[in-house]
Amino acid sequence: MIFFNGERSGRRSLFSMTRRIFRGALTVLLALGCVDSNGDTDSPEGLARAVVAALNKEDIAALHGLRVHREEYLKNILPAFPPINFSSEFAWNNLNKRSIIGVNKWIRRYGGESLSFTGIRFEKPEETYEGLKLLRGTVLRVQTQSGKHVDLRILGSVVLRDGRYRLLSYDD
Repeated sequence: MIFFNGERSGRRSLFSMTRRIFRGALTVLLALGCVDSNGDTDSPEGLARAVVAALNKEDIAALHGLRVHREEYLKNILPAFPPINFSSEFAWNNLNKRSIIGVNKWIRRYGGESLSFTGIRFEKPEETYEGLKLLRGTVLRVQTQSGKHVDLRILGSVVLRDGRYRLLSYDD
């Protein structure tokens, strides 16, 4: 069994699995032309299109490849936020756990449905921190095969850093 605190019980650590997922997803998304070699996109729309493409392919690894990874979070994102009263590892493990649960939930609900991207918007004010912005209240608008437009609230905040966009997390 694998625990979210990174400890192992006879299997690969969560960190190792996350790294493997990220690498596999990055390969797929690079082939699709959705992201750069770091898993980032140049616009929120590009990020949203990559999410929809991964949902349509039921590609869990690709979905995880679109969100921040451990090193990036601990080195660049978390230090920009106000101080917290718990360890940085705890913060990462909590965020990672919620994203894993969320991706599995949303793949079960929307995976393989041939959704079409129609838009993305942010319903909450953006927050600016040193070196990054958080675009909050993310709503992904898609069209189903039957032509119905649906607002999906499956994504957490989007991080804008160095002119590149990446998901902070998936909602669980």
